[in-house]
Amino acid sequence: MEEIKVGSLIMDVNKIGIVVNIYKAGTMDIDLPLIKWRQNYLIYYQDGTTLTMGEHTIQRLIEEGTLKVLKS
Repeated sequence: MEEIKVGSLIMDVNKIGIVVNIYKAGTMDIDLPLIKWRQNYLIYYQDGTTLTMGEHTIQRLIEEGTLKVLKS
């Protein structure tokens, strides 16, 4: 996946957004497959909406071409 960091500009279904925070994944030394540790990205869009999106969702949307990183 292309590196996305705070300040990255994205195009998400014809809306421009900026990544304003990254909530890093926690780690625990346990064997529970039901718990999925991941990074989450807080995105502000030009229309005033905000969205928290998980790392796997962003990766899938980039692969589908729905989300594009304009500047990282």
